[in-house]
Amino acid sequence: MEQTTQQPEIGHLIEKIDKLIGTMSMGQPALWGINEIAAYLGLSPQTIKQTCLIHPEFPRAINPIGSAKGRRWKPNEVIAWAERRREALPKARVRTRSNTRQSSQGAGLKT
Repeated sequence: MEQTTQQPEIGHLIEKIDKLIGTMSMGQPALWGINEIAAYLGLSPQTIKQTCLIHPEFPRAINPIGSAKGRRWKPNEVIAWAERRREALPKARVRTRSNTRQSSQGAGLKT
């Protein structure tokens, strides 16, 4: 009888291992921190903290026990959330050379 109860557990473990291997082979960490979320969305970590994390529909964080890294999120949940909110996400600011030159010239002393 023990074999019958163990077989479904083994099948479940195999599925979990396959899923983990799939995530790792895609070059993604098993869980994302704020920096990974920011990189994926093309936004700064500060923008993620100020706009995304406070959104009521943003996925719940996972706090790994004994982890010094703090809150983490499942990449697939963050990606799904971003896809649903594609039009409402903050736009990444693109700095051009002309914008940078103009702002630095305006900061000079007037004579």
